Amino acid sequence: MQFANDSAVDMSTKLQTANVSNEDMTTAAFQPGSFVPNLFPFKISLIVVGVIGILANGLVFIGFGLAGRSKMNTSSAYIANHATLELFSCVARIVRLAFDLSGSLKHYGDSSPAGMAKCILIHDSTVVKSTIHAATFSVLIHTIDRFWKIVFPVHHRNHYRRWMVHVGLFLPWLTGFVSNVIPAILSTKIVNGICYPMTFWPNVYMEKVCLSRFRTRVFLYHLLCIAVRH
Repeated sequence: MQFANDSAVDMSTKLQTANVSNEDMTTAAFQPGSFVPNLFPFKISLIVVGVIGILANGLVFIGFGLAGRSKMNTSSAYIANHATLELFSCVARIVRLAFDLSGSLKHYGDSSPAGMAKCILIHDSTVVKSTIHAATFSVLIHTIDRFWKIVFPVHHRNHYRRWMVHVGLFLPWLTGFVSNVIPAILSTKIVNGICYPMTFWPNVYMEKVCLSRFRTRVFLYHLLCIAVRH
């Protein structure tokens, strides 16, 4: 029975590798580092947006510095946490595009720990996705905290505890890491010198969970667009 299971897994891996190899022909023109005329200006624009994001979030910290510690409160802590996540996201985005434009993501010499780290964290933009999702979650936590304090001030005054702020600041970082870095580590491989992120899943159930999560995000995004239009 164990031999049959091992054979099935080996066959599944071979078929998956074959499918990835077949995709090389259709995606060869769009491998990272390729200077496609219509794609190059887009990448430059993303770098410009990243620089603007760094400057904008830097102004937030300058404002906090000028205000002093006496002006800092719980809301300021949440804003500072969100700005930190956005700053990390902008820096990671620029680093990823710089590697992309330099062509260093086109081919990997081996599957060494350094190569896998670059494949997972930079090539797959895992750092960018993790910080973006964490920043979004931090806004949600901040909104819940403000809603609780403004709408139910008596309940907030009686039940609010200082440790809740620390949990609210740490939880977005943990959520971004768990929802992006761990799946990327489990499903990313370097095959024939090419990085294939989020491709080789340990089992079919993890792949279904990832696809369901992606579809949920798309659905929520469309709901948000409809709400904004109305």
